[in-house]
Amino acid sequence: MFEIGKTHTLEVIKHVDFGVYLGTDDLDEILLPERYLPEDLAKWDIGQFLTVFIYLDSDDRPIATTEVPLAEVGDCALLTVVEKSEFGAFLDWGLSKDLLVPFKEQRIPMEVGRSYVVYLYLDKTDRIAASSLLSRHLSEQKLPEDLAKWDIGQFLTVFIYLDSDDRPIATTEVPLAEVGDCALLTVVEKSEFGAFLDWGLSKDLLVPFKEQRIPMEVGRSYVVYLYLDKTDRIAASSLLSRHLSEQNDGDFTARQEVSLLVASRSDLGYKAVIDGSHLGLIHTNEVVRPIKVGDKFKGYIGELRTDGRINLTLQKPALEMRGELAEIIIAFLQDNGGRSDLTDKSPPEAINAVFHVSKSNYKKALGKLYKEKRIVIEPNGIKLTDPD
Repeated sequence: MFEIGKTHTLEVIKHVDFGVYLGTDDLDEILLPERYLPEDLAKWDIGQFLTVFIYLDSDDRPIATTEVPLAEVGDCALLTVVEKSEFGAFLDWGLSKDLLVPFKEQRIPMEVGRSYVVYLYLDKTDRIAASSLLSRHLSEQKLPEDLAKWDIGQFLTVFIYLDSDDRPIATTEVPLAEVGDCALLTVVEKSEFGAFLDWGLSKDLLVPFKEQRIPMEVGRSYVVYLYLDKTDRIAASSLLSRHLSEQNDGDFTARQEVSLLVASRSDLGYKAVIDGSHLGLIHTNEVVRPIKVGDKFKGYIGELRTDGRINLTLQKPALEMRGELAEIIIAFLQDNGGRSDLTDKSPPEAINAVFHVSKSNYKKALGKLYKEKRIVIEPNGIKLTDPD
């Protein structure tokens, strides 16, 4: 039996002019349209298995796709609004068919280009939809559905916080971040005490006015740090430098790989959280691809500074990158008939669009390949010396 809104691994059982049918041992079958077939034809021969996602098309027929959604039914995810209509807001969730959030399921009116944490569910017609009213869908899950799991002597995984009467309370709701974490969260309400963030629990998270780097607005998202206030209540702050160190006291070495969370933008570049514990700066000239607040990716510690502050780079150290990039260029040439129009004279934007590196690093990698006599550099392109 196919479960709508979930991923399945199914066997190819029949070819038709408009795609293939996938099936199970229960003799159920479902169409995978031709537009979703893998490029490798061998993968959809009869008897092969494909991993697909199941949803209902516009005619309410179950359809399979090899596109990978950013979330499935029962999941929560941060998704971006790409369109609004008379029915509600539509989110980009990784499929060519966008995801609807009906007006009645919007906690605040959604705006195109902004991101919201939503819960994916099946509506009354079994179509997949989303809701930013998380408490409407998650509050009933405070106790496990399987009653045997909360018999005496059983163990539960719970999150602990203080309720409005300062009593410790447990919940099986899963927060988007815990105390000591940094996360991109969205403002859902403002009051005389500050701004309230949606963090996955039915009780919203307060950012007091004194902990706001800039005045927060409803519907906008900010990177915040979660901490315990003087009364042991969980609160958040966008004044990250108040809670995270901006000094490298021997914690990092030059060229060390680290995890980054882009926190804010400044005249000099982007502030980023390093491994959840420090703050560093990605200078504008180090930004070799589009980035935005809330993005997470791997980066590298720059050359150590005498003042202890931390510079960051998005690219690997030159010698290490040169070797890796050289092999990527060779693979690209092999996949494109042994030739490319991108030379050391090409615009930086064109190079970055294909290889996601700076023009300087691309030129160094070309120089390495040229010295090794693996490529020929021509006025209008480069080509492999040995196409085979």
